[in-house]
Amino acid sequence: MKKNLAITVISILAVICIAFGVLYFTNNADKTKRIQALEADAAQRSNQIDTLNADVADRTTQITGLQADVTDKAAQIETLTADTADKAAQIETLTADTADKATQIETLTADTADKAAQIETLTADAADKAAQIETLTADTADKAAQIETLTADAADKAAQIETLTADAADKAAQIEALNGNAQEAAQRIAALTKAQTEKKMQVRNLTTKAADQEKRIAALAAEAAEGKAAISALNQQAASQEQQIAQLTAEGTEKASQLEALKADAQKSGESIAALTADVADRDKKIEALTAENTEKETRLTALNQQAAEQEKQIAQLTADIDGKAAQILEMTAAAEKAAQTIEGLNSELQEKAAQIEALNQAIAEKDSQIEALTDSRNAAQAEPALDAEPDAPGEEAVTILETSFWVSTKNLYFKLTAHNNLTDRALDHPSFRITARSAKGEVLCTAIQTLDVIEPDQVVYYMGLAGAIDELPAAVEIEFVGTEGEGEAL
Repeated sequence: MKKNLAITVISILAVICIAFGVLYFTNNADKTKRIQALEADAAQRSNQIDTLNADVADRTTQITGLQADVTDKAAQIETLTADTADKAAQIETLTADTADKATQIETLTADTADKAAQIETLTADAADKAAQIETLTADTADKAAQIETLTADAADKAAQIETLTADAADKAAQIEALNGNAQEAAQRIAALTKAQTEKKMQVRNLTTKAADQEKRIAALAAEAAEGKAAISALNQQAASQEQQIAQLTAEGTEKASQLEALKADAQKSGESIAALTADVADRDKKIEALTAENTEKETRLTALNQQAAEQEKQIAQLTADIDGKAAQILEMTAAAEKAAQTIEGLNSELQEKAAQIEALNQAIAEKDSQIEALTDSRNAAQAEPALDAEPDAPGEEAVTILETSFWVSTKNLYFKLTAHNNLTDRALDHPSFRITARSAKGEVLCTAIQTLDVIEPDQVVYYMGLAGAIDELPAAVEIEFVGTEGEGEAL
């Protein structure tokens, strides 16, 4: 009974040790996994930050390129605008020049028309002068006839008076016509005025001569001489007028040439204005296209700036997450260190418990010896049940060891085994296992017998315990089933 109690106490202590060990390994492995997960998450966040930083740098490069392109486009727009303003100024200058040419054309056209009117007037005046010459010639002949025939001459003088009166009126008309061109016809007006005065004098003389035939003959002779002088003067006037007509014709030709030249200049100016207007329209289209491109680039710049701001927010968030993960890692590392310290304390306690267990085993062995001696003295006829080496079932092992392992800690050998009760109809009471640790040379470093409480039919049990103290790491540890104190009743 005491042996069973000791075994129970040892089993409880072993279970506590196993629980602490499992707790240590589980807690430490869980902390390690969490730290590894946090480190992997931090590495992933760091990679995301690197990717976002590279993306931000690329966006910055794009923004710089777009800003330079926008600046270049603005410079092009400014250049085209200045060129358009220059072209507009040229168009305005050409338009004013064309208007000035049109005014000159109009002035020259009016001047040409005026010169033509003057030519027409002078031509008519020349024809009139020719008629006057013819009239004066006829008058001279008539005066000669009047000298021969005074009676007929008196009547003829009357006719001459009428003719001279008409001539005087004609001369007055000529003077009035020539007054329109005072500068050019000043000399002609003076000559005609003088001729008119002379004609008036002739009229008065002829009138006087009508009263006195003799005086009239002398007067007519004088008048004939005066008539010849008048014819000569009229011939001179006709020649002068012909020169004026030739000069005016030459001026008209020159004005016509100027008109043609001005019209050609006006046509060229119109063509230049049309070309400049087309060029200005083309530049306006280019300016509109560049403005549209600038607007699009500014929109893209705005979008890139927004994306950069969002990525900076993401980077800040990821950095904060990494800082948080780092803090968690530090906390968990501190907790792991604290757990390691706790485990170290537990290992110390385990060593103390192992020493206590070993002392208890020795006490139990002494008690077992005493119990056996008392049992032998009381029951001399009854033999103590021996350990069964074989199960009742012939040719079949009662227990199969499925898995074993061992480890050494603080110069103590610990083991773990997994065993199966092959019997399906009965339990195994107090099954015992031998643990033997050997060196590389095959020497026994440590040996121990571990007895369990019971293994139920077809049950798999897991057990971990202390085999004993050991000075070196064994090359191999053998665990074998050695028997039981007895078998339970068949089911």
